[in-house]
Amino acid sequence: MQALVARVRGQMPANARHLLVAHAFVAGALTSDSERPLTVGGTGQVPAALFDGFDYVALGHLHRPQTAGAPGIRYAGSLLKYSFEEAGHAKSVTIVEIDPSRPKVAPTVQEVALTPRRDVRVIEGDLREVIKGAAADTARDDYVCARLLDRGALLDPIGQLREVYPNVLAIERGGLDLADDRGLIAVDPRSTSESEHFAAFFSYCTDDDLSAPERAAFAAVVDDLERAERRS
Repeated sequence: MQALVARVRGQMPANARHLLVAHAFVAGALTSDSERPLTVGGTGQVPAALFDGFDYVALGHLHRPQTAGAPGIRYAGSLLKYSFEEAGHAKSVTIVEIDPSRPKVAPTVQEVALTPRRDVRVIEGDLREVIKGAAADTARDDYVCARLLDRGALLDPIGQLREVYPNVLAIERGGLDLADDRGLIAVDPRSTSESEHFAAFFSYCTDDDLSAPERAAFAAVVDDLERAERRS
């Protein structure tokens, strides 16, 4: 990059405004998981000081709109969000005005916000809360990652979410504790009835206890299966 910029400087006319367009990762800029690693000759970053002397440096590669080391060195950012790590980005188009007759006046930079047809965002909460809250959500067609806080196992959470968020793309289980101890592993199957096994499993999956009618319904199913087995 240093050699390339030096070559450009050797061709720069005097008494003119100098604009550089480059594709690089400038040290100190903020990345996201959308960008591929960018290295040339083992170097992953270049210092902003390489671009000293240019009136404006328009950079590409990083998706977040931002300056890089100086107000006149800037990433315009991507037009759309390409990962859920970009959910908090404000996408925009950068308009830069450079007055050719006033070389000592800094360029003016204006960001024009972009509003996509469907946003990319993260919603968080228990599965039931997320589904219930969708009724008041006016942007249910957005591309959504659901960060679910439920501690127990869930039955087809992506299917349930798609009933209210048709473009849900991912689920994160922030509240899932795979090492928790709620008696499932410690149960001795030889000393525990089917009803107790099922009650523990039901509680694990739903975080609720079986009601008396539900226990009776399960017991009736077990009785029917046992009678059918004896007849066979």
